[in-house]
Formats: sequence, C-alpha cells, structure tokens
Amino acid sequence: MILVDSSRDDTPDIVRREFPQVYLVQREQQTEPGTARNLAIARSRGEIIACLDADCVAPANWLRRIVAAHGRGHPIVGGSVANGNPESILAWAGFLGEFREFIAAGDPRLVRHLPTCNISY
Repeated sequence: MILVDSSRDDTPDIVRREFPQVYLVQREQQTEPGTARNLAIARSRGEIIACLDADCVAPANWLRRIVAAHGRGHPIVGGSVANGNPESILAWAGFLGEFREFIAAGDPRLVRHLPTCNISY
C-alpha cells in the first residue's frame, strides 16, 4: 500500500507507528489528488492499482469486489459514491451535480466515465 501525504498534521508519524507496511510518500507542498495518485501509481508494482481518495471510506469488501470485477475482464473498475454530508442541502446539490450517476442503486453496470476518487486499473 502506498500513501501520498501532504498534510500538516501528525499523519506521517501515525502511519509510521501504526501502519509500518505502508510506503509513505511525504510532500512538502499541498498536493492535489491527481498528482498524488500519479506519484503513487509510479511507485506501484502490483497487477491491480486501486485508488481511494483521502475523503472516501471504502467498505470492508472493497478490494475483494475490485479484484472480482477485474477477474471478469473489466480493465477499469469504480464503485458507487455516497454523499458524505447528507444533512446539508448544499452538499446534496454538489453531490447530485457531480456524482448522480454513481449513487448506489441497482446492479453494477457499465458507464462511460468514472470518478477517480474510488477507482482501480
């Protein structure tokens, strides 16, 4: 597992102490998600590369489901996206504008594009 971190808190110390198996890439300057993802991908060596943004929470079976979907021949796999701030009407407006296609409803399906917050290759 690779973590790219550009936070200004104790995240690096926590990762080193609690998750020594994680390869930590520390960035001095604030790093946007696309750049962080590319830095991690450049260091990866696995057959499947799974990316999850810092503001996302994956279910316990997330990786198992990704591996199964790739095993069925899908080269790119993404998951549904839930609104992380459901009590806010403003958050709902933003969420529906950006993620309406990815609300967890119905069976898995093919789509034309995927949000990179929750994706694997």
